[in-house]
Amino acid sequence: MEFPGKGFSGASPSGDVQFDFENSLVLSGLVACFPTDADPDSVLGVYVAPETRMAAQSRLREVFQQDGLSCYRVDGVRFLLSASMACNDVHRLRGPVVAEHSQSVVSEAEDKQPVYFKESLKAAFSVEGGVALVHVNLTRTTGLNGLEKRVGRGAIEDTLRRQAELVSEALAAAGS
Repeated sequence: MEFPGKGFSGASPSGDVQFDFENSLVLSGLVACFPTDADPDSVLGVYVAPETRMAAQSRLREVFQQDGLSCYRVDGVRFLLSASMACNDVHRLRGPVVAEHSQSVVSEAEDKQPVYFKESLKAAFSVEGGVALVHVNLTRTTGLNGLEKRVGRGAIEDTLRRQAELVSEALAAAGS
């Protein structure tokens, strides 16, 4: 996980506005391989299931469908981050590579931590002896200070790691 910071956009420097924008980006990712005979669609399905997400992310309070969108509510962190609520437009492509693209299209802003931009790509595909999973996420919220970044980094890394562990446990329980 990283906070790309100044210069990430590749645009010519244009001052404080560009710096503030680039400083508010959070890039996270995961690469995992699962020794399984399950198909990639099933593995990705377990990874993105609301139950897996809820179990992996301690601050995630609710995952629900609204107007054809996948929505979620996340608790805040006292004195650091407000709670947030956003909805994503999610599309799944099925083929040799199973991919899911998710883009935030609604963010509840009043008294909430705004989600200005959130886009993620998750892909699962067969490899020798199992299934590989790749997850890349780019988010933009308000600029984060050093403490907020440290807390956020730990929480995001823990969530991604826990989500992969839960997939492994589900595959083992299913005997795949």
